[in-house]
Amino acid sequence: MAEIVRALAPVSGLVAVDAADQAVDCGLGRGWTRRNLNRPSGRSVVVGYGRLGMGGERRTLVATSYADAAAAGKALDTYTAGWESGIVITTQAGAEVAALGSVSAVGQTDEWLIAELVDGREDGWVRAGIRFARPVCEAAVTALPSGTPVTAPTAPVGEGSRESPEGGTT
Repeated sequence: MAEIVRALAPVSGLVAVDAADQAVDCGLGRGWTRRNLNRPSGRSVVVGYGRLGMGGERRTLVATSYADAAAAGKALDTYTAGWESGIVITTQAGAEVAALGSVSAVGQTDEWLIAELVDGREDGWVRAGIRFARPVCEAAVTALPSGTPVTAPTAPVGEGSRESPEGGTT
């Protein structure tokens, strides 16, 4: 995370999310939810706001971490191509990245893949929803645990209780 903060200096704002939680938020959780992800993935998705030097051009960095630099290097071409195709998708709507800002660079720093956006529609910055860009969501899926989540069994309706119209018991 320190690399991102240094790259953004001077920093104006930072949003960080666990990468597995990001995959769930993107609607790509493969059955995993924030409730059944019982520990952090150790990876992050970060949206940072800063300037290119003091008083410089406003820029937004979207960074996705991988397990290590080698894994990030293997993913770099796909991540870059995803930013070039430029789609941001949420469960509610979608838009082209160009509607939010301009991608000026995509690269790698250690285990981080970083996209830099400029000319954002919000006074030079890009809204935090940019974390739903397709390459970020696809990268975040790799932070999910392997296998299928196990859900806890539901308690049977006990004798003397009745089911309410909302589906619970009373």
